[in-house]
Amino acid sequence: MNQTKQEILDAALNLFSQKGFSAVSIRDICAVVQIKESTVYYHVKNKEAILDDLLAEFQARSEALIAKMYSCFPNLADGIEAGEKLFEKILNEYVDNYLANSFCNKVIRILCIDQLNNPKVQKLYSYWLFEKPLEIQKFVFSIFQKEGLIVCEDPAFAAEKFYSPIFFCFSRYLLSGELTADKIDCFKKSVFRHMGEFLK
Repeated sequence: MNQTKQEILDAALNLFSQKGFSAVSIRDICAVVQIKESTVYYHVKNKEAILDDLLAEFQARSEALIAKMYSCFPNLADGIEAGEKLFEKILNEYVDNYLANSFCNKVIRILCIDQLNNPKVQKLYSYWLFEKPLEIQKFVFSIFQKEGLIVCEDPAFAAEKFYSPIFFCFSRYLLSGELTADKIDCFKKSVFRHMGEFLK
């Protein structure tokens, strides 16, 4: 990808994540990159294509991280202490390379802002913020249940109970206002405290 197109995507990402896709114009993007509209259209078909490029990059990163996480899951069955350490490692990676990653966090903000008026975005919002996290956590609790590491009659319900406070903390610390190191630290502390209580 050439430098100008990358600058267009970076500017759009920042603007979309602050104002929402609908509220940003090509002219707004041009003002940030300091180029003419004709230059933007040389590199991208339209504003929708810019969003599509950002969402495609987000999905590629997310799927790569999930594949890496899934490769670790069989080792969760190596006893409760080993499982907790591995679970903590997976959560750290999930936070650092996804929820608190600058690019991914900005795309998630776009999904939150625009899911009310864009059906495509709404579908991705539901999938990446609810369906996929719950699917992963259900899988983890199924392993814990099978190995007798936790008492859990319904892994799907356990996933919902586990994820609900995490989603609250994510919204409070990582989606509200500027993303800072202090907020990331507060989020991690809350999540790991919750994990410790949940796995007792």
